[in-house]
Amino acid sequence: MDLGSKLVYITVQSASEPSRQNETHSGLTIPDLSGAVPTSTEARAKHCIAALEDELQMMKQERGTKQRKTNYYVVQGRTICRMVVLYTSLEDLIAENDRRYEEGSEDATAEQEHLQRGYIALVQVPLWLHDRFTELDIDDCEEMLKKLKRGADVGCGDDTSTLKDLVAAWVNQDFHLSYILKSDDKQLCGFMHDVCSKLLCPAEWDWGNDRVKVRIRERTMDYIISENSWPLFMYENYSVSSNDLEQGLFKSKILVQAFKATFTSVFHQRS
Repeated sequence: MDLGSKLVYITVQSASEPSRQNETHSGLTIPDLSGAVPTSTEARAKHCIAALEDELQMMKQERGTKQRKTNYYVVQGRTICRMVVLYTSLEDLIAENDRRYEEGSEDATAEQEHLQRGYIALVQVPLWLHDRFTELDIDDCEEMLKKLKRGADVGCGDDTSTLKDLVAAWVNQDFHLSYILKSDDKQLCGFMHDVCSKLLCPAEWDWGNDRVKVRIRERTMDYIISENSWPLFMYENYSVSSNDLEQGLFKSKILVQAFKATFTSVFHQRS
């Protein structure tokens, strides 16, 4: 029986007993030490209700404390995707650090080196995290990681949502479009929009070539766009040197503005 049911039951039982307030007593009979001092049903009900209310208050306080811990971990986790890793799971980072401690790092692969660098960055974002891994038991540790990952997902989602509106506004402003690009319009964007298509086109292809446009939009085998190509919007002045594909890479105006909006604030990207 839960606390609420107990309170209702005790209240009903107390009300159903005949009132003894009008009865007269010649005196209180004190039994020996092994007996109980006589009390009325109403008094016993009040004592029990008071005890249950205290228990309920303690449960509310514990719930509030747990909720504050949850909120704290979620808030701390918001920066993980920005400062640590974007796709790698936190469990993999922790496992690699444990493996190194037990086996050493002499024969570490490039992937393992990457994981270890991620773990070092992870424990430097919230400085208390490494000690907390040692202090908590396995269940509490898993619960903490779950909340941190929830915060990371929320932070990444918020950043993406903010950038959708900002990028549309930047493209409209820089390219003076006759047809305004809208962040919530999924029909006339991407390779269906000529300016967006130019910015998204891999740098090694010329979007001005009609043959390239048709092949990309038709998704022919020779013009499949993958993660291995650098889009034109990542280059300074949105132009690329055919002799050096790394020249001007990561220096475009839109990319710098997006970086500032994500890692500093939306207002800093204007400077």
